[in-house]
Amino acid sequence: MTSMKLRDGDIILYHRADSKNWQAYIRLPDGGRHTLSLRTANEKTAKDKVILIYEDMYFRYKHGLTAVVVLFKDAADAWLNELRAEVRAGSRNERTVIDYEPVVERYLKPFFGNKPIDTIKASDIAQYRSWRRDYWVTGPGSKEVEYDYERNGRVIKRKMAHKARAPSPQTINGENVPLRGILKFACSREWMKAGSIPEVANVKLTKRETRERA
Repeated sequence: MTSMKLRDGDIILYHRADSKNWQAYIRLPDGGRHTLSLRTANEKTAKDKVILIYEDMYFRYKHGLTAVVVLFKDAADAWLNELRAEVRAGSRNERTVIDYEPVVERYLKPFFGNKPIDTIKASDIAQYRSWRRDYWVTGPGSKEVEYDYERNGRVIKRKMAHKARAPSPQTINGENVPLRGILKFACSREWMKAGSIPEVANVKLTKRETRERA
């Protein structure tokens, strides 16, 4: 195996005999180690690429972010997979996945998807609230002519109502649950720091809405 040290040994670049591409170990600021494939057989390209990755990791660490970037959509998929595993193990009701997966796929991933999960702030949550409020009225959903829903295990298509409405506070509060779940799950996997989790506050109900809900 051919190997070389870069950046005072913080980077070990190596080339195995059974692979044409370069691999690397990067020593993280917290003492951990990140392994990655550089997906190139060219030595100079591999060096340039791994140094850029190294500098980005240390920049993120310096600014209170996690060294490794995990996108929201990847964290969301991992969270859903964890829910499915819990359902198979019998520790969670299948209804949880049935209720939460459509929210994740239709709203949360399209809005937050390509954003590193540890960079999501309160302002992003506020922008999402506005986007979600208008989704069916003037946003992406306003262009749809029918939607799917499930009844007795069957997926049924139904035409959209003539006039779409903004979601009720109860709906928004229900959809907050999977968003909080994804953020908390990401924290447990050290994809974001506990102190950086933004508050996902519920919408307050009016007295009339409280009575109707009761």
